Amino acid sequence: MALAASGCAPAPPPRPASRPQPRPGTRVQDQVARASASGIRIFWHEQLKDRVRRVMDIEARTGQLDALQESGDLRQASGVVYRDNRPRARFRAPLLRYSKAHNLMEASGGVVITSIEPPGLTVTCDRVMWDTTGDKIVARGGVRLVHKPPGAARPLATGTAEQVTIDTRMESFSIP
Repeated sequence: MALAASGCAPAPPPRPASRPQPRPGTRVQDQVARASASGIRIFWHEQLKDRVRRVMDIEARTGQLDALQESGDLRQASGVVYRDNRPRARFRAPLLRYSKAHNLMEASGGVVITSIEPPGLTVTCDRVMWDTTGDKIVARGGVRLVHKPPGAARPLATGTAEQVTIDTRMESFSIP
């Protein structure tokens, strides 16, 4: 009596995992320094002579990061801006570009900034630029300010402008 079994051969050995191949003309160390990722969290701190200064905390759904340049392009970003190591405002933006090396952050695509301390100020605009070594955030394009402190039945003040410069203490602003 002969038995025949189909599909019972031993499984072939597993293939080794393939590694991404470097792009032509790019050094391997540059390849390693750049990455696309999801679920990104960045805690931006600056070392001063006598202390560490918190600059901002950022979360993003996806983005491209460059570790060597300490920069990146982040999508669906949100976070907290600090001043004197105290949280001053929350922000969210569809696109955020940052460069620690140049101390710059640019958010665009419909930015919303909400003050934490003092509470009650909301700024919406097309784009925000912030030189993190300075004390000013510049909002541009269809800027709308609403000041409604907690417990207020309606806003105490509203206004619109094409450009507004906001103190990072979230206590004052100017229109050019």
